[in-house]
Amino acid sequence: MSKYSEKWHTVKTTEKVYRYKPYVPRGAAMYQMKFIHKTPIKKGTYLKLRSPGTHYAWQIKCGGHYWAILRNDARWFKNVR
Repeated sequence: MSKYSEKWHTVKTTEKVYRYKPYVPRGAAMYQMKFIHKTPIKKGTYLKLRSPGTHYAWQIKCGGHYWAILRNDARWFKNVR
């Protein structure tokens, strides 16, 4: 998976990571985005992942919502075919 891939990839987590919900306060700009609802993701979980390369490093799709993973490295997942 390339660093700035807009395509969704199926990956499997190799360690415990945390997901955050991106939140922009009313009347604020995108650069003032905050991250709320810290939720753990267990090791071995399959996710749909992409790297938008805009405001945060990784974005996942879960339950019809978009969540952020605030990690700069790619050691926490491996690609699944």
